Amino acid sequence: MTRVPFGLRSSPYIANRTVRQLIIDERDRYPLAAQSAQKYLYVDDLESSCFSEDEAIEVSNQLIKLFKAGGFKLVKFSSNSPCVLKNIPHDHRVSEVIEFDSNDNFKILGVNWHPAADMLSFRVESDTRECTKRNILSTIVRYWDLMGFVAPVTLLPN
Repeated sequence: MTRVPFGLRSSPYIANRTVRQLIIDERDRYPLAAQSAQKYLYVDDLESSCFSEDEAIEVSNQLIKLFKAGGFKLVKFSSNSPCVLKNIPHDHRVSEVIEFDSNDNFKILGVNWHPAADMLSFRVESDTRECTKRNILSTIVRYWDLMGFVAPVTLLPN
Protein backbone atom coordinates (compact mmCIF):
# COMPACT_ATOMS: atom_id res chain seq x y z
CA MET A 1 0.00 0.00 0.00
CA THR A 2 1.45 3.37 -0.98
CA ARG A 3 -1.36 5.67 0.22
CA VAL A 4 -2.91 6.38 3.59
CA PRO A 5 -6.64 5.69 3.53
CA PHE A 6 -8.83 8.60 4.56
CA GLY A 7 -10.55 8.10 7.88
CA LEU A 8 -7.99 5.97 9.66
CA ARG A 9 -7.32 7.08 13.20
CA SER A 10 -3.65 7.55 12.38
CA SER A 11 -4.20 9.47 9.10
CA PRO A 12 -3.88 13.02 10.51
CA TYR A 13 -0.68 12.12 12.36
CA ILE A 14 0.83 10.39 9.33
CA ALA A 15 -0.01 13.31 7.06
CA ASN A 16 1.48 15.88 9.44
CA ARG A 17 4.54 13.73 10.15
CA THR A 18 5.12 13.27 6.41
CA VAL A 19 5.06 17.05 5.86
CA ARG A 20 7.40 17.62 8.83
CA GLN A 21 9.84 15.05 7.40
CA LEU A 22 9.64 16.71 3.99
CA ILE A 23 10.56 20.04 5.62
CA ILE A 24 13.56 18.41 7.33
CA ASP A 25 14.69 16.64 4.14
CA GLU A 26 14.43 19.70 1.87
CA ARG A 27 15.44 22.53 4.22
CA ASP A 28 18.89 22.91 2.64
CA ARG A 29 17.44 23.34 -0.87
CA TYR A 30 14.55 25.60 0.19
CA PRO A 31 15.57 27.36 3.41
CA LEU A 32 12.96 30.17 3.36
CA ALA A 33 10.14 27.77 2.59
CA ALA A 34 11.26 25.30 5.25
CA GLN A 35 11.40 28.02 7.87
CA SER A 36 7.97 29.35 6.90
CA ALA A 37 6.35 25.92 6.76
CA GLN A 38 7.93 24.88 10.08
CA LYS A 39 6.60 27.98 11.86
CA TYR A 40 3.31 28.75 10.16
CA LEU A 41 1.79 25.46 9.00
CA TYR A 42 -1.28 24.33 10.92
CA VAL A 43 -2.88 21.11 9.66
CA ASP A 44 -3.55 22.09 6.03
CA ASP A 45 -3.33 25.89 6.26
CA LEU A 46 -0.18 27.96 5.99
CA GLU A 47 -0.51 31.60 6.92
CA SER A 48 2.61 33.72 6.75
CA SER A 49 3.71 37.31 6.44
CA CYS A 50 6.79 38.82 4.81
CA PHE A 51 8.58 42.14 5.15
CA SER A 52 8.79 42.78 1.41
CA GLU A 53 7.13 41.74 -1.81
CA ASP A 54 10.39 40.27 -3.12
CA GLU A 55 10.67 38.08 -0.03
CA ALA A 56 7.02 36.98 -0.39
CA ILE A 57 7.60 36.02 -4.03
CA GLU A 58 10.70 34.03 -3.13
CA VAL A 59 9.01 32.27 -0.19
CA SER A 60 5.95 31.35 -2.26
CA ASN A 61 8.09 29.98 -5.10
CA GLN A 62 10.19 27.97 -2.65
CA LEU A 63 7.05 26.64 -0.92
CA ILE A 64 5.67 25.42 -4.24
CA LYS A 65 8.96 23.65 -5.04
CA LEU A 66 9.37 22.27 -1.50
CA PHE A 67 5.96 20.64 -1.45
CA LYS A 68 6.26 19.49 -5.06
CA ALA A 69 9.40 17.58 -4.01
CA GLY A 70 7.15 15.59 -1.66
CA GLY A 71 4.42 15.07 -4.25
CA PHE A 72 2.09 17.75 -2.86
CA LYS A 73 0.53 20.51 -4.94
CA LEU A 74 -0.07 23.72 -3.03
CA VAL A 75 -3.21 25.56 -4.06
CA LYS A 76 -5.24 28.55 -2.92
CA PHE A 77 -2.36 31.02 -2.58
CA SER A 78 -3.60 34.49 -1.80
CA SER A 79 -1.96 37.80 -1.04
CA ASN A 80 -2.94 41.40 -0.44
CA SER A 81 -0.24 42.39 -2.94
CA PRO A 82 -1.09 42.26 -6.66
CA CYS A 83 2.66 42.11 -7.42
CA VAL A 84 3.06 38.92 -5.37
CA LEU A 85 -0.03 37.36 -6.94
CA LYS A 86 1.28 38.03 -10.46
CA ASN A 87 4.35 35.93 -9.63
CA ILE A 88 2.39 32.93 -8.35
CA PRO A 89 1.40 30.45 -11.09
CA HIS A 90 -2.32 30.59 -11.96
CA ASP A 91 -2.99 26.98 -10.95
CA HIS A 92 -1.68 27.70 -7.44
CA ARG A 93 -3.79 30.82 -6.77
CA VAL A 94 -7.09 30.93 -4.96
CA SER A 95 -8.63 32.46 -8.09
CA GLU A 96 -7.69 34.07 -11.36
CA VAL A 97 -8.74 37.48 -10.08
CA ILE A 98 -5.85 39.72 -9.05
CA GLU A 99 -7.84 42.77 -7.97
CA PHE A 100 -9.81 42.05 -4.80
CA ASP A 101 -13.31 43.31 -4.25
CA SER A 102 -13.73 44.98 -0.87
CA ASN A 103 -16.31 42.31 -0.01
CA ASP A 104 -14.03 39.35 -0.78
CA ASN A 105 -12.84 37.40 2.22
CA PHE A 106 -11.17 34.08 2.91
CA LYS A 107 -11.39 31.95 5.99
CA ILE A 108 -8.02 31.18 7.56
CA LEU A 109 -7.84 29.17 10.77
CA GLY A 110 -11.36 30.22 11.75
CA VAL A 111 -10.75 33.91 11.06
CA ASN A 112 -12.08 35.89 8.07
CA TRP A 113 -9.32 37.69 6.16
CA HIS A 114 -10.21 40.58 3.85
CA PRO A 115 -7.22 40.93 1.46
CA ALA A 116 -8.22 44.30 -0.02
CA ALA A 117 -8.21 45.95 3.41
CA ASP A 118 -5.71 43.47 4.94
CA MET A 119 -8.08 43.07 7.89
CA LEU A 120 -9.10 40.13 10.08
CA SER A 121 -12.66 39.72 11.35
CA PHE A 122 -15.04 37.28 13.00
CA ARG A 123 -18.63 36.69 12.05
CA VAL A 124 -20.83 36.69 15.14
CA GLU A 125 -24.33 35.29 14.95
CA SER A 126 -26.60 36.38 17.76
CA ASP A 127 -28.63 33.73 19.49
CA THR A 128 -31.99 34.29 21.12
CA ARG A 129 -31.78 31.37 23.55
CA GLU A 130 -32.24 31.83 27.25
CA CYS A 131 -29.18 33.39 28.91
CA THR A 132 -27.76 30.55 31.00
CA LYS A 133 -24.18 29.48 31.71
CA ARG A 134 -24.67 26.43 29.52
CA ASN A 135 -25.96 28.46 26.56
CA ILE A 136 -23.26 31.11 26.94
CA LEU A 137 -20.50 28.48 26.93
CA SER A 138 -22.19 26.69 24.04
CA THR A 139 -22.11 29.93 22.02
CA ILE A 140 -18.50 30.74 22.94
CA VAL A 141 -17.10 27.36 21.89
CA ARG A 142 -18.58 27.74 18.39
CA TYR A 143 -15.89 30.29 17.60
CA TRP A 144 -12.66 28.62 16.70
CA ASP A 145 -10.20 31.22 17.89
CA LEU A 146 -6.85 29.50 17.49
CA MET A 147 -4.88 32.75 17.64
CA GLY A 148 -6.74 34.10 20.69
CA PHE A 149 -8.15 37.28 19.14
CA VAL A 150 -11.62 36.90 20.64
CA ALA A 151 -10.62 35.35 23.97
CA PRO A 152 -10.26 38.69 25.82
CA VAL A 153 -13.82 39.53 24.88
CA THR A 154 -15.42 36.15 25.55
CA LEU A 155 -13.73 35.23 28.84
CA LEU A 156 -13.21 37.35 31.93
CA PRO A 157 -9.89 36.95 33.76
CA ASN A 158 -10.10 36.01 37.45
